[in-house]
Amino acid sequence: MSRYNVLWIDDEHEKLSSFIIDAELCGIDITPYSTSKEGMKAFEDNLLHWDSVILDAKCWNESSDETASTDGMYLSLDKITELKYRRAVPVFVYTGQPDLHSDEQFSKSLRGRRFYKKGSPAEKEQLFFDIKLEADKLVETQIRHKYSDIIGNFTEIDIELIKILCAIHNNTTNDPLLLNAIRKIVEWIMPYCVKCGILLIEWKKTNISECSGFLGRKELQEFVPIHIQRSIHSLSDITNPGSHRSELDDIVKSGYAPYLLRSTVFELLNVLYWCKSLQSDVASIEAMRNKVAVLTVSIQAEATMEVIEGLVEQDSNRNYHCMEYLLPYPKGESVLGKTIKIVKCTPNGKSQTKFEYPYFVQKFEIIE
Repeated sequence: MSRYNVLWIDDEHEKLSSFIIDAELCGIDITPYSTSKEGMKAFEDNLLHWDSVILDAKCWNESSDETASTDGMYLSLDKITELKYRRAVPVFVYTGQPDLHSDEQFSKSLRGRRFYKKGSPAEKEQLFFDIKLEADKLVETQIRHKYSDIIGNFTEIDIELIKILCAIHNNTTNDPLLLNAIRKIVEWIMPYCVKCGILLIEWKKTNISECSGFLGRKELQEFVPIHIQRSIHSLSDITNPGSHRSELDDIVKSGYAPYLLRSTVFELLNVLYWCKSLQSDVASIEAMRNKVAVLTVSIQAEATMEVIEGLVEQDSNRNYHCMEYLLPYPKGESVLGKTIKIVKCTPNGKSQTKFEYPYFVQKFEIIE
């Protein structure tokens, strides 16, 4: 069920908890406020979060010391209108004031909005139906529902992500500033990976490339699938503010790559979807750090391994090897019987040979 975020201003909302419960059952999550002042602050502070607003006809404006009146409602309507240039959301009036139900002047003052009567089950159901109907017309709401498998999982970046996806929804193809917005989320992803134990590099905003290189190691593919490694590499390379960015910005502006922004955004979504699989409980994080640490030690050991020299031979299974180091078949055949110097190797991942030959030669030099 799609969820809708609704801000409700009503000085008596604490007496109407059943209204909030009924709304939740219909997929509407209501956040109540007692005064227009605090409600409008919450509205303005997080405009993209709200799908609609419900106003009580008579409520407090600034504090509970006041007498509830329509002033609070009108001030809220004025504020919502003032912010319309940033985002327009549907507004509904929900009132239990009998004197207003038949007041034509009051109806006119609502600026074309209908009001709903408290205490009427039919009116409440209609209100819930209309909230969904009008909210579904908002691009931001459509985006949040379409990408609900990602949006809502990482509240720290939800707003920025919605903005990016709205730009793609609106077929933005030539605005290089979108690359900066994407990079900001990549800068959030890296410390998130550190937090979850998959990345052991100390995070700094300047080392996305270093983090990308670590996460892209073949040894980590058990935890970082190859398509995620490639997406992270692409995001790092495309959004990097280094010297090549000016060239990329020009390409985006010129329209020579009309799908580059879209493809980069989908790379980002791939990585965020993978991030959901990372465990965040203490035990899982510690276990992940230990596993990655073991691999890191192995990687570092290989990087500093002393140079190995030996004779290339062939065993009974026709494997070419230099002592416990396995060579690729074509290259091994070409140097059979020669002495080589091994300068680079990796762990042998093939189950058929890794126990006899735990290392796989990647680079060597012929001595004789």
